Amino acid sequence: NGLVALTLQEGDSLGWVRMSTDNNESCIVASKSGQMMRFPLDTLRPSGRGSRGVHSMKLADGDVIAGMDIIPREAKKSTLLVVTSLGYAKRVPLTSYKDQKRNGQGVKGIKLRPQDDVTTVRVVDEETCQQGDVLVATLSGNINRIPLHKVPSYARTAQGAKLVSLDDNGTDRVQSIAIVTDSEEE
Repeated sequence: NGLVALTLQEGDSLGWVRMSTDNNESCIVASKSGQMMRFPLDTLRPSGRGSRGVHSMKLADGDVIAGMDIIPREAKKSTLLVVTSLGYAKRVPLTSYKDQKRNGQGVKGIKLRPQDDVTTVRVVDEETCQQGDVLVATLSGNINRIPLHKVPSYARTAQGAKLVSLDDNGTDRVQSIAIVTDSEEE
């Protein structure tokens, strides 16, 4: 039941949905291999519910999209939180990512260790960074809560710092994250 939102090709899936009502905003898309692509939302044309949509980013063979978020117009001092599957993370100033034309390859957004890949990205405003926390859930079922201001800010091409320790069995990975603020806890 429900409405068809878009038509998917074989092998495709819908992973994220974000709300935007302002064509002056941008979108940032990240691939598992660490490529990041920022493009203005006004380059997306309106289409019907049954359409396939448009390409946002060219992917290398075997690469897939790891995450995306909307960059609000007023996000001048916001950062991009990048979290990897081996538990590394960093915040990068959004000014490090310039708007590009859609369907490009993007820019390198993180230096990854062997066997590591990007789990997700989130745009974090300055206030949330000072007062909020990131919840990090692992495949083994552990959930860690870390103040966002303790996640270091690094250059776009840096590796990041260890955010959480994973189980020693070698198969544990970061599964997902959530950003929480004090106002959401009340």
